[in-house]
Amino acid sequence: MNARLGHLTKNEPTAGQRSRRESQCYSFVNFLCPCGASKRVGDSNRLLMVAALVTGCNFTDFSKTSTAEPACLNPSVMSGAGVSPVAHWTFNGDVDAGLWLLDDSNGHPLVANADDGADAGAATPAKYPHINGEGQSLSLDGHQFVRSDPVAADHFDDLYLGSQFNEFTLAAWISVPARVFTSDGPAPFTWPILSTLGDDNHCRGYQLDIHFDGSLSSPELELSHQTKGLNDAGLDECMTLSLRAPLDVPSWATGTGRWHHVAGTLSQVGNGPQLALYWDGKLIQLQDPLMSPAPVPNDLPGVEQALYIGASAPNAASAAQTKFNGYIDDIAIFNQPLTEQQLVDFVLATTTRPGPSNCRWRASEQWDTTASSPSFAQWSGASSPDSLTVNINDHDWGAGALDARLVPPRDLQLYDKAYLNADVPTGQAFQFTLASGDNSCTWVYLGTGPNRYTIDLTQPTNCVSSTCEVDFHRVDRASVTSEWAIPNDDSLERTQGKQSFIVRGLEFSPANGALPDWSAYGGVIGPLGYCWRLQAYEPDTSAMWNQGSVLWSSSVSAILTGPTYSGTRLVADYGERPLDILNCKSIALEATLDRTSGSTSSYAFVIQDVYGSWRSYNLSQDPNVSVYNVGDLSISSSSSDNSSQTKTTSNFDGFPKALDFRKVRLLGIQKPWGSNGPRSAYNATVKGLQFFDGINGTGAPNCERAGVN
Repeated sequence: MNARLGHLTKNEPTAGQRSRRESQCYSFVNFLCPCGASKRVGDSNRLLMVAALVTGCNFTDFSKTSTAEPACLNPSVMSGAGVSPVAHWTFNGDVDAGLWLLDDSNGHPLVANADDGADAGAATPAKYPHINGEGQSLSLDGHQFVRSDPVAADHFDDLYLGSQFNEFTLAAWISVPARVFTSDGPAPFTWPILSTLGDDNHCRGYQLDIHFDGSLSSPELELSHQTKGLNDAGLDECMTLSLRAPLDVPSWATGTGRWHHVAGTLSQVGNGPQLALYWDGKLIQLQDPLMSPAPVPNDLPGVEQALYIGASAPNAASAAQTKFNGYIDDIAIFNQPLTEQQLVDFVLATTTRPGPSNCRWRASEQWDTTASSPSFAQWSGASSPDSLTVNINDHDWGAGALDARLVPPRDLQLYDKAYLNADVPTGQAFQFTLASGDNSCTWVYLGTGPNRYTIDLTQPTNCVSSTCEVDFHRVDRASVTSEWAIPNDDSLERTQGKQSFIVRGLEFSPANGALPDWSAYGGVIGPLGYCWRLQAYEPDTSAMWNQGSVLWSSSVSAILTGPTYSGTRLVADYGERPLDILNCKSIALEATLDRTSGSTSSYAFVIQDVYGSWRSYNLSQDPNVSVYNVGDLSISSSSSDNSSQTKTTSNFDGFPKALDFRKVRLLGIQKPWGSNGPRSAYNATVKGLQFFDGINGTGAPNCERAGVN
C-alpha cells in the first residue's frame, strides 16, 4: 500500500526555508505553551530550546527518540460543558408521527408545519445525516418548517428572553446544499434557522438566518434582534439590531452531511447591546456596542408567542416566504452570551464522545448530489478512552466516518508519520484525512483487520485547498472514513455495505532529521496560470510529480500509477473560482502521453463540477498526436450525473445533479482505466488547454469564462 503524492525534489531545506520554519516553531511554542506542559522540540529547531529557557516551560526533545505523541493533549476542563441552555433540541428521541410532535426538550415541545397546502410530514426528523451518529436531524425542503406547540404556548416565555436587550446565545448545526454557496442559488433569499421575530404591532424577538441579497458573491450569516424603545422624539418605535458576516465557504465544504455550526450572541457591554456571530466555533463578526434605547413595556399575550425553526415568525405559512432548505440539528438557546471557548466546549461536550488518544470523536456521514442511496454511520455500544466503534452502511458516492477533534491544533509540518491503531475490515479501503479549516489532505489504504497502520504524512494521495498551497500549521481534525466510491461488480471493484470501524488510538511521530517539504502538496501553478493537482483515490495507486522535469508555467508532468480499474489524475483545479465553459463545445489538450499498449481502454479527459457530478471523455491512442481533441462535450464516454443516476433521497427542489458546465471545478487527465498489469505507470505531461465554441476544435477559441462562486 503506497498511495502517495510525490515531491518535486528531495533536497534539504534551503536557508530561507529553515528561517521560515524556525519562525513557525516560535508560533508553535507561543500557541502550545501552558507552562509545565511537555512539548516536543524539532531536530534542527534549536530556537525552541531558547524559547524553553525564556518561557520557563518544560520541553521534551523527541528528535532524539522515536517516541510518538498522542494526537491530543490531556483534555482541559471544558468551561462550556457546564453551561446549561434554557432549551436544547437534539431530535434524538421518539417522534409522535400522529401529532407531528418532534421534540419536547426542556418542556418546549415542537410540532411540524408547512406552507398553505403543503405536506407538513416532510418536516419530521430524518434518520440521516445526523450529528454524532445518534437520533435524527430536522429535514426541511423549503416548504416545511417547525414551530412551538400552540397548546404549550405559555411554556415558551423563557425563550423570548425579555422584551429589552436581554443577553442570549442562539446555536445550531446546519447542512446546506452546495448550490446555496454559488451564484446560481435562489436569490435573493433569507433562510431562517431560528426565529421569534414579531411585526410592527408585536415588536420583540430574534432571528438567526442565512441571507443572500443577490448582489454578493456569497451568502451571509445574519443575527437580528427587535425591541420597542423611545426614539429621539420620545415616541414608541420598533427597533431592530442586525449583524451580518459573509460566508466565504468553498463548494467542497458544503452539501449533504457536511455540517457547520452557527451561533449568534447578544451581550450587554456598558449601557448598550453588542451582537456577535460565530461559524464553526470561530468569531467571524463582532458589532461595536450600541446605546440602548429607553425601554417600553411590550409583553405579548401568550397566544401570540411562538418560536419557529426554518421560517420567520410573521406569516410563516405563506408560500411567498423563503424557508430553510437543508438539515438542522442540535439547536440550543442560552439566556447568557457564551464566550468563544464556552461555545466550542459546549459543542464538544454535547456532540462528541471522549475516546482514544485523549481526543473527542464524532461519528458522521456525507454524500454527493449524485448518490442514489445515502450512507450513514451510527455508534455501536459504549465508548471508552481505549476504543470506539462505529457501524457504517456505505453506499455509492457516500461515506461514513469517525472524526477526531485535535486539541490543541497540530503543526503537521513538524511530523512525518501518523500511527492509526484500528480494526478496519480486511479488503475494505479506507481514507485517513487531516484538515485545517476547509483545507484537507487524504491518504488511502486497504484494511487488513486489527493493525497499527502507518500513515506516511509526506505522501498524501489527494489535497484540496482554497489556494494552490496547503498550509497545515494548525491541523484541527482527523478522520477515518470508509471508501468514497461507487461499487461496481463489473469492474471488479470492492463491494461496499454494512461494516464496522474500530479505532483504538492515533499518534503523531516527530520528523527524525530534516523536516518534510510540503511545498508542492497543494499543487503547482502550471499552464494558463491554473493550479494543477495530483489525485489518487484507491489503495496502491499514486500520482507523483515527474522528478526528471521542471515545474513551470508552461508545462506540468506527472507519473500516474495504479492497478487495473483504478483512477489517478493530473487535473487543473479552479477552487473557489469555477470555470464557466457553457458556451464551449470542444477542448484541445496539448499533451505528451505514454503509449497505452495492451491497455483495454484509453486515457480519459475528466470534467467535474462544484457539486461532485462528472463526465469523462476517451482520448485517442495515436502516439504521434501532440494535441488531443475532446471533440464534442455533449457526448460523454461515462458520467455520474442525472443522465445515468436518479437521486431518491433528499432531492431538494431545483438542485442540479447533471454536470453543470457553468461551475467546472476540475478538469484534466485520468490514467487509462483497465490498464494492463497489476500496477502500471504512465507519464503524462500537459502543456496547454484551449476551448472552442465549435465541435472538433472548430469555431472561435477562448470561449471559457471565469465563473463566480
